[in-house]
Amino acid sequence: MATCSPKQSATLPVSPWLVLLLLLLILFIAIFSFSFNGRQSAMDRPTYDESSAFYRLLDTKYDEEREEEAIAILNANPELAKLEWPGPDDQGKPFIQHSTALHYAANDGKLKLMQRLIELGADVNADKANWYRSVLSWAANNARLEAIKLLLEHGADPKSLNAVHAAAFGGSSCGEDEDDDYPAALKLLLAAGADLNDRRFHDDWTPLQTAIDSGNTRAIEFLRARGAEE
Repeated sequence: MATCSPKQSATLPVSPWLVLLLLLLILFIAIFSFSFNGRQSAMDRPTYDESSAFYRLLDTKYDEEREEEAIAILNANPELAKLEWPGPDDQGKPFIQHSTALHYAANDGKLKLMQRLIELGADVNADKANWYRSVLSWAANNARLEAIKLLLEHGADPKSLNAVHAAAFGGSSCGEDEDDDYPAALKLLLAAGADLNDRRFHDDWTPLQTAIDSGNTRAIEFLRARGAEE
């Protein structure tokens, strides 16, 4: 008895142009989705104009006489202690992106403001600022010895990003105007557990390389006396 062989399905030829068109369509959808998500993320980011309490708090930076003003703003708006500046940031103007009020208070050595910020929940280990990263590094940048002590007493990690490098660099004066303040800052950090040869900085530089680059002679002498690596 003859049997019928099953019919074979025909395979339709696929045009290479059709494949290319489909790939381009997929690419277009991916690009559009990425762009849309990016715009949505920017739209979701909080903004603070010059009249906002957070802007006014940060704007008291660099002026020791405005510390009480800053505390008054903070007391009226305690949630500001936990905020980061989202931008804009045009070379640090008006403020450095991802910095906090505690970053600026530590940089200025405003101990009463620092204490109040910490009481209200400011993160002593915040380390996302788009400059020297951590709060501790901002205190070290100006060799604010009492600010460094205060942060360490409240749980700041002595190995916080860029802290020893900031002290080694020596601030805007490269350590020349502060006598032994920067070696003292380095001593505080190292005694608390900071890494003498921390390489988490520009091109894997150590603190000693950073001090050599800035010409901070007192820091160079201090670090070499302790066997620091270049």
